[in-house]
Amino acid sequence: WEHVLTPHQSATRSIIERGILHGEVQQEAQPDVVSEALVGAFLARQLSGLVVTPEWIESVVALLWEGVASRGPDDGKKTESPANRPE
Repeated sequence: WEHVLTPHQSATRSIIERGILHGEVQQEAQPDVVSEALVGAFLARQLSGLVVTPEWIESVVALLWEGVASRGPDDGKKTESPANRPE
């Protein structure tokens, strides 16, 4: 498992850390906890035999984003979820 999970968790932690530095993610967010929540959701889905669809991925990211997104300084609203940003 280590050779599969570690690279994904490391990449996720780096993304969260960059988000904190850029003010997109709350300073209090713990990159390890966010990474483990994301990886855990995927593992649970896989182990239960359910298909991981793009819609499911978007819903998981949106849910986690609600918990970690920084609130904008002007209006108190959270920043937009990366899952909802245009490519």
